[in-house]
Amino acid sequence: MPGVEGALGFCDDLREKPERIGEAVLQIFEASRKPLAEAGTRQIEGRQTCLEEGIRMHKCPQTPLTVEPWYNRPAPSTGPQKSMFPQLAEFTDFGLLFLRVMVGVVFVSSGWSHAKDSDARSKSIGMSKGFTIFLGAAEIAGGLGVAFGVFTQLAALGLILIMLGAIQKKMFVWHTGFWGEKSSGWHYDLIFVVMNLVILFTNGGRFVLERYIPLFAA
Repeated sequence: MPGVEGALGFCDDLREKPERIGEAVLQIFEASRKPLAEAGTRQIEGRQTCLEEGIRMHKCPQTPLTVEPWYNRPAPSTGPQKSMFPQLAEFTDFGLLFLRVMVGVVFVSSGWSHAKDSDARSKSIGMSKGFTIFLGAAEIAGGLGVAFGVFTQLAALGLILIMLGAIQKKMFVWHTGFWGEKSSGWHYDLIFVVMNLVILFTNGGRFVLERYIPLFAA
């Protein structure tokens, strides 16, 4: 084998010339030092890279850590929502229209009753005649605004305030229960608060005059 023969020849050469032993040892040392130095350099570079990566991954952020409020966090993805009758979603705006018309009819008729017979109505609700007329005008204006979709959210907000006043009157002045006698409790007023909240949050849907009047569209 060439490697064995070369090694034997090298040993014979050293036996004949002992003065070359030091030179041979120096050559072996020089030959082995370079790979060891390269291996050590690679190991040091690897450790330095790992250290830099660890510092980059675990160091404190430059900006302070902030926690998103719960109402800003995205809802967990649960896939498409299933409905028993998904086709009915196409009629959402029609449902809002019917809701607005119903609210408008009730408040316009109630306001007209206040304004037409203010003396009797003022005694019934325990208010002055002037306030009763003002209340009737506010109910008529709010009912028309909600029904036709003009200043829809403002009208719904006004009707909510009127209903909250009625609830306060029944609960703390007349001490009427939730159902009351002959179903005259404040549950009736609370229903209209919720109905007007739906109108307030949705702006009455698509079928409102505000969408077709340039003054409001702008």
